[in-house]
Amino acid sequence: EPLFRSVQIVISKCLEKETLCNEFFLHLVKQTTDQPDPNSRLNVQNWRFMALTCGVVVPRSKDLLAYLMAHLKRCSLEPSSEEGKFAQYCVLAVQRTQRNKNRKYPPSRQENLCVIRRRLIHARFYFM
Repeated sequence: EPLFRSVQIVISKCLEKETLCNEFFLHLVKQTTDQPDPNSRLNVQNWRFMALTCGVVVPRSKDLLAYLMAHLKRCSLEPSSEEGKFAQYCVLAVQRTQRNKNRKYPPSRQENLCVIRRRLIHARFYFM
């Protein structure tokens, strides 16, 4: 639970400040580049954080966005590894976030659980 709250705080700060968002994406790219074991627990955690972030906010800088997409596409070339699967998921998340625009709020607990499992979120809404 504390880890989930920390993730929410980091993503909410990225939503607030563009420079922090850009810096955070650069760190995520660095943490997910040239890992000796693409399936290691640490690398999977980094990719989960990347997936959560890409589903909420994308860099506003066109150069940084192009750099991020090139990284994601390069990492997705090995679809059998966890890294490749998360990279493919992130490419789709970035495209969806670009279409729908950056969100206003960080992901909920339910969304967090779905994203780290690379599953779609299903929610019911009732209108009165």
